[in-house]
Amino acid sequence: RTAIDQLRSTISTTVAPTDTSEEAEQTRSAVITAIGQLVESYMAFQKPDTRHIEDKLRFVFGPFWSDATNKRGLPAEVQHMLVSGEYVYHEFDKIGIDDWAATAVQYTRAIEHQLKQRLYLHLGKPSPLKNKQGHVLHDHEFTFGTVSTAFNKRYTGDHNWATFVAQAVHPAGAKESELEAALKQIDGLRVLRNSIAHPEHVDQAKAQQVRDITIGEPDTSIPSMLRQLIEILDT
Repeated sequence: RTAIDQLRSTISTTVAPTDTSEEAEQTRSAVITAIGQLVESYMAFQKPDTRHIEDKLRFVFGPFWSDATNKRGLPAEVQHMLVSGEYVYHEFDKIGIDDWAATAVQYTRAIEHQLKQRLYLHLGKPSPLKNKQGHVLHDHEFTFGTVSTAFNKRYTGDHNWATFVAQAVHPAGAKESELEAALKQIDGLRVLRNSIAHPEHVDQAKAQQVRDITIGEPDTSIPSMLRQLIEILDT
């Protein structure tokens, strides 16, 4: 917990919570990744039986749970993020932790990983996407914000949005409206993810919101945004 607090405090000296620049987004992504790795190390140390968690996630994602059995399925790395996120979530629920940043991180990492895999890496190199300067978007420059910005500018002829549609959506046999539906909550999730990266208090309700967007909540008919995304896009 102390190591995670230190990571979140470090960013406050270099990036303001309101900073929406590409550099700020890259810094947040690096912090989120580092926190996630600490969560995974904690779970590896605990060596818990997670079969019940895996069974639940298999039910949520159905045929798309594993890329070993479905070409659009989740890779093992993302499965592990979701399993560890669920494990820590339920552990926190049992012991009454005050700050839930550590569990919320894993859900946002899973979505960011799949956005990059299906809307950046899948398009090949050199990338047809552009950064804010109009140059080729490099690997380290692609973040949650890349997709969010394109989504919000989709009605203004945004280059990256048009590229997503032409080179990722249509070749996969999907419709632009399906990508829009899958990304509808991406802006809200990005705001939540930024508060996780910064030393802001993340209560259970906020972590629950991140979790619901990622894996859904059947009791309240909230669909999994992650499943919607991977159902329509190739890896």
